[in-house]
Amino acid sequence: MATNKANILIFVLSVTVYFILMVVRKELNTDDEALALILGSFPSFLVTFGFLSILPSLTSGKQSLMSNYILFVLFAVGYEVSQLFVRGTFDTADVIATIVGGALGIGAILIFNKKRILPNATSKL
Repeated sequence: MATNKANILIFVLSVTVYFILMVVRKELNTDDEALALILGSFPSFLVTFGFLSILPSLTSGKQSLMSNYILFVLFAVGYEVSQLFVRGTFDTADVIATIVGGALGIGAILIFNKKRILPNATSKL
């Protein structure tokens, strides 16, 4: 499945905002807990949301695209959980941001591709 222009735009914007946030986050010293939470977790949202937008061009036609999306989101959540063992830190807000980014990313693909990516209900299991 080819990636359309909307998917590429979503990916480029997500990557751009991600890098801007990474710079701003390091430079900003704030006591505002809400802002710190957003700046800390929004990159997890952007990575998942942005990557899902180009996933159709990276997947083969053999597997359902929806199963690939779900596997990617599960992988991203698994990565967030693994940070507990790798770095000794775990951020629930990052996991939530990853799940929300995945859900919205899947929604955006469904909307912008205007193609049915769910397996055909009449196909053999």
